[in-house]
Amino acid sequence: MDNSRDLRIDCAKTVAIILVVVGHSVQYVFARDSFDDNLLFRYIYSFHMPLFMFISGYLSFNKNINYIWLKNRFISLVIPFLSWIILGYYISGSYKQITLFQKIKDILLTPDNGGMWFLWVLFLNCFIFFLSNNLYNKIRNTFEIKTEVFLKIIIFLFATVAIRKIASRFWYFGINSCSWYIVFYFAGHLVGTFKPLSKKYWTNKLGITTFIGFFILTFFWRRTENPIF
Repeated sequence: MDNSRDLRIDCAKTVAIILVVVGHSVQYVFARDSFDDNLLFRYIYSFHMPLFMFISGYLSFNKNINYIWLKNRFISLVIPFLSWIILGYYISGSYKQITLFQKIKDILLTPDNGGMWFLWVLFLNCFIFFLSNNLYNKIRNTFEIKTEVFLKIIIFLFATVAIRKIASRFWYFGINSCSWYIVFYFAGHLVGTFKPLSKKYWTNKLGITTFIGFFILTFFWRRTENPIF
């Protein structure tokens, strides 16, 4: 197992954190009443959270995906998520209107209403990835499949379709957000796992073309509306 630190990932995380700060500054300070019309806000929000999910998936490629890994993910993601709910409950004065149990229940039902919703959604991504990876290992070992990349892609596609099917009928507990962000988590894991293939097909020309395409298309993107084409 290669434990060497990838400085590119550290840089990506740093940029993503800075973008979160800038994005929230635009949303709550500089353009409170019209932030969805702010071009800088739209560009940042079009990719900064998918980038976090992608990085998390990428960092899972060299880990032992077992129950200990899942437990550690629970401790590092769900515990801070719940702690933030409790802290906010007392600081905001919500205790004057509702019980702590009711507050936690309300946010668990609709995590998007909580400030640290992404921690909960990231844990859901980790849980689905854990199940998908276990299925991958069982199929690969049972049938002695050698083409690992295609098997993983098929299983991840199946998991994505399944969770989106569930989300179309069941919106609670952050399933809807998870159905969107799981794609980026899976993509990050695949890029990290199959680095040689990634380096082979990802050229500078393709990178520049992708960036230009993203820059143009995001101009028409709005987070609260369906795509116009």
